[in-house]
Amino acid sequence: MKRSEICLSLVSLAAVLLTISGVGAVQAQDATANAVRVMPPAGPGMVSTDLQRRIPAPDDSAMGPVRATSVPTGYGPADLQDAYKIPIELGAGRTVAIVAAYDDPTIEQDIAVYRAQFGLPPCTVASGCLRKIDQNGGTNLPGVSPAGDDWAPIWALSAEMVSAACPNCNILLVEAVDDVSFGLFIAVNAAAAQPDVAAIEVLAGGPSDGKDQTYDSEYFDHPGIAMVTPAGNNGNYGSVPYYPPSSPYVTAVGGTTLVRDGSTRGWSETAWSGSGSGCSRIEPKPAFQTNTACAKRTIGDVAAVADPNTGVAVYDSRGSGGWAVYGGTEVAASLVAAIYALAAPAGPNDYPVSYPYASPSALFDVTSGRNGSCSGLLCAAGPGYDGPTGLGTPNGIAAFQPPGAAADFSLSLSPTAASVVAGGSASATVATATALGSAQSVTLATGPLPAGVTASFSPAAIDSGNSSTLTFTTTPAAAPGTADISVTASNGTTIHDATFTLTVVAPPPSVSIGVAPPSIVVGSSATLSWSSTNATVCTASGAWTGTVATTGTQAVSPAATGTFVYSLSCSGAGGSTSGSATLTVTPPPPPTVSLTATPAVVRILETSRLDWTTSGAVACRASGEWRGSKPLDGFHLVLPLIPGVHTYGLTCSGPGGTTTATATVTVRLRIRRAADTSKSQAPAPGSPERAADAIDPREGRGPGMP
Repeated sequence: MKRSEICLSLVSLAAVLLTISGVGAVQAQDATANAVRVMPPAGPGMVSTDLQRRIPAPDDSAMGPVRATSVPTGYGPADLQDAYKIPIELGAGRTVAIVAAYDDPTIEQDIAVYRAQFGLPPCTVASGCLRKIDQNGGTNLPGVSPAGDDWAPIWALSAEMVSAACPNCNILLVEAVDDVSFGLFIAVNAAAAQPDVAAIEVLAGGPSDGKDQTYDSEYFDHPGIAMVTPAGNNGNYGSVPYYPPSSPYVTAVGGTTLVRDGSTRGWSETAWSGSGSGCSRIEPKPAFQTNTACAKRTIGDVAAVADPNTGVAVYDSRGSGGWAVYGGTEVAASLVAAIYALAAPAGPNDYPVSYPYASPSALFDVTSGRNGSCSGLLCAAGPGYDGPTGLGTPNGIAAFQPPGAAADFSLSLSPTAASVVAGGSASATVATATALGSAQSVTLATGPLPAGVTASFSPAAIDSGNSSTLTFTTTPAAAPGTADISVTASNGTTIHDATFTLTVVAPPPSVSIGVAPPSIVVGSSATLSWSSTNATVCTASGAWTGTVATTGTQAVSPAATGTFVYSLSCSGAGGSTSGSATLTVTPPPPPTVSLTATPAVVRILETSRLDWTTSGAVACRASGEWRGSKPLDGFHLVLPLIPGVHTYGLTCSGPGGTTTATATVTVRLRIRRAADTSKSQAPAPGSPERAADAIDPREGRGPGMP
């Protein structure tokens, strides 16, 4: 009989119980604070999962279950890849099989949302990346899980964690008809029979019923395939170990609390209090285990993040209604199964559970934290092997591949192509990953380069698992064209190469055009000046037309007023560029006329001189007390004979109109001086002096005038 169980872990102080249908279920308080789980009674063949979900606390900004439209919280793929140094560029053509119960009809859509959210490549049924089979390897899929059951989030969690750790892997969902029969174990055999399966994650486990070795031979003895299962979420098992975590053919994955920090790694881990561990009462201690914690098989083997308080983001439209944060060793087991698939193919007669024991130094050792009250390494993490975290957590893939495999690495470029203008540069990231063995020193180089192109690496030698920046630099004289450039990486034994496609394009022409002066009056001229580079032909448009030289000057003199735009388009191998200059033509101003009289005040019979100058005039005519045409500049003597103010006008015309200027001459009477009659002689009658003397200066009038 098989059954699933679920644990709903709270961040708030209140515990939340997730009800599971069925008879005979009992509640048990976990040692983990604020966690209540529903557990089935023990019995022969009992198989269960124990999923952990974090619900926001009452003061959390996202109170309640995370909605499908919410921004996901929890660790995403980039976090997990960084924490465990996962070389995600590997895995193409390899398959991770997930064995669980019932059908999840929305799993493809959920995976699509998760992958799109985090920028992972799609994995669809249509592409062949995602497949479903029934427990017998056929297409007769079971029905969906009962309402309120926890299999829907388990499917989503596992498939999305495989996506996070191995985005290039294919995913095979093997669906057992239910979780109360041996369908889950039967499904393991169906998974192992499928081509290209590198790892099988078995999402089932429960207290041993004493038939462990029978189940080993019937369901779990599949050399050449990594068999992976969660170690459990109840802490130390005590006297009742779980199966299949106790199977010597299966990697039992414990759990940790994963926290980002300022260390060289960038992360730290402690044993999670819910991580399963224990001693088998039936399975002999396998040859690869040498710890003294148990006389027989010791559980677990390795670990990864599982604490729901440092959990992972999961999109599950059926079980959670959208985004949620999950924990549990199901998370850890899914990551480890994917990492096995990334590693080198297992030997056909190997049981990959033994691989980490051959390379324990290739793991991150977890040295603190507990999962129970028992003494010794079975409940307390410490240096080297311990029950809650096994040998440690993944540090790349080296610990999960065959011992003694020839050292190898992978090489990738991002981006793989670029277009650059001659004289510019383009860069790409050269990434490496350890594919076999431990980290290796890798030397980078490029193949032949086009003329005018140089390449440099920073740095030129790296350890596999690290990256370098490749920069291509071109000279202005580099010939336009496209070249496939080989980028090679060598560890001294093996050489890998990748291709970078570099396209050099000619620089576009430059155009400079101006007009001086920028504003003129109609009838005058301005000078256009222009120049260009990288151009073979230039065409004028706008206020001028035709083909012109690529560099030159030209006088322009529009015959009308207005704004004139002189446009120039120059083309060459790198395209075309345009420029323009604007000339403003204004009407001429009216003439300026200056007319003055010197002196402006004279006495009768005295002359005054009229002086005038003009600008912008073509003809001038006198008016007022003088008449006739006048030159544009000149002078004229006037002798006004009548006392008073005499006005002289000068009107000049030109292209800009006419302007009139005036000047005045004031004539005054001559003033008679007091005369010494005894010494002077009277003027002769009729002389001018006599006439002047006859004028009364006070009145301004002549004798006899009223």
